[in-house]
Amino acid sequence: MSGWDRAKELTQKNAGGIFIRLQNDGEKFVAAFRGDPFAREMHWVGEEYGECTGKGCEGCAKGTKLTTRVKINVFAVAEKAMKIFECSGKTFQDLLAVREKYGVDKWCFEVKRHGAAKSTKTKYSVLPERELSADERKAADSAPLHNLEVAEDDEGDAAPATRPADPNGRIIPTIVAEFRERLRRLPKETAYYPILGTFGCERLDEILAVDEHRARALIERAERGERLNTPPAPKNELDEFQ
Repeated sequence: MSGWDRAKELTQKNAGGIFIRLQNDGEKFVAAFRGDPFAREMHWVGEEYGECTGKGCEGCAKGTKLTTRVKINVFAVAEKAMKIFECSGKTFQDLLAVREKYGVDKWCFEVKRHGAAKSTKTKYSVLPERELSADERKAADSAPLHNLEVAEDDEGDAAPATRPADPNGRIIPTIVAEFRERLRRLPKETAYYPILGTFGCERLDEILAVDEHRARALIERAERGERLNTPPAPKNELDEFQ
C-alpha cells in the first residue's frame, strides 16, 4: 500500500473522531452495538451536561433535575471502524427493546435523529437494519473497544462537561486484557518491551489511562510491522502472558 493510499484509509477511518454525532434532523448511521455500555447521572447546566458528583454536587444542591446519559461502543458498518455513540436514557431504553427482540450479536441497527440542531425536543429512533454478514460480524467482534469511562466528545451540541480524568489513574482491566491479547501475537523484543519502555513501566497494568490512546497507537504500528524506535523496558521476571 502506498503512502497516499494509507493516508486516504486513515483519513476515512478517523473522520469526525471516535464519537458519532447526529447534529441535524434526519441524520442517521447504521452500526452494530458492541461491549458494555457506560451510564452516568448528569445535570443539564446552561448549554451542556455536567456529571453529578454525588455528595456536595452543585446541581443537586440547586435542585437541578437528574438525567441519564449512556455511552456505548458501536461498529460503524460503512466506515468499518469502532466508534462511540452517546444517548439519553430514553434512547437507551429503545436500544434495550431491540436488543431483547433481535439481540445485538448478529444484527446492525439504524439510529436516526428526529429534531433540528440544538432542539431540546430531539428524539432518536433505533430500528433493526439487517443481519450482519459473516465478514462484518468478524470485523465488529475483533475491533478494539474504546474506554468509555475516559473518552470524551469535545464537539457537538450535547458534549458533556465532566471532571477531568485522574492523571495518575491506570488503564482499566478490560483494556489491559485487550492489550495483552494483541501483544501476545507479536515478538516481545520488538513490541511488548519497547511499548512498556515508552511509558517507563514493567507491566501493562502500570500504563496510565491518559496514555491509553498513545499506547494503542504504538500497538497498531507494531501490528503493521513497523519498528518502534523506543527504549526497551527492563525484562520483568513475571511473565504476564502465561
